Amino acid sequence: MHLLTQKADLQHSLPSGHTIFAATIAASLWPIAGSRLRLALTLFVIWVGLSRISLGIHFPADVVYGAIIGVSLVTILRQLLWLLVKNRQRGT
Repeated sequence: MHLLTQKADLQHSLPSGHTIFAATIAASLWPIAGSRLRLALTLFVIWVGLSRISLGIHFPADVVYGAIIGVSLVTILRQLLWLLVKNRQRGT
């Protein structure tokens, strides 16, 4: 448990795992989400990031990099899966 007055822990700093998870969930659902869900997903990622900063667990850069990593992972995996499906269709 972390107290609100506790300073950021340098051991668990860069990147924010919680923000990576939130951004990964949001980016995964983004293609099938309507405008309301996209707004909710965006607010969810922002909320998770701000909560990590306000609790003193992460620095702002940790949260930003966590979001970048989460979205990047989904983007890379989506492209790899698209190439795999494309190659499979070509082979059959």
